[in-house]
Amino acid sequence: MHEPTRIQDHDDVQSPSDESLIDLARRSIEASRLRPWSQRLKVCCHDGNVTLSGHLPSFYLKQVLQTIVINLPGVLAVDNGVHVSTSSAPLAPGDHRDVQSP
Repeated sequence: MHEPTRIQDHDDVQSPSDESLIDLARRSIEASRLRPWSQRLKVCCHDGNVTLSGHLPSFYLKQVLQTIVINLPGVLAVDNGVHVSTSSAPLAPGDHRDVQSP
């Protein structure tokens, strides 16, 4: 099992509601290079702890997703449960370089 990624020093950050964090995460994903896969991703949040699930075609994109979400104000931790499935997830144009061969 993987450990959630944690951010230190949130004493000076006012915690937004879980619903607003989910909305912010969704909008940030839509505005990123992950947009072609955004409908395959699920974002949940409880007390600033974000859980990600779904499928992406590469480990690199999984890390991009985690970086986007962990840097959002109010996010305390990210549990990135996204699965990498190179064979079942079609690529977006121009993203063939991100997929590693099995």
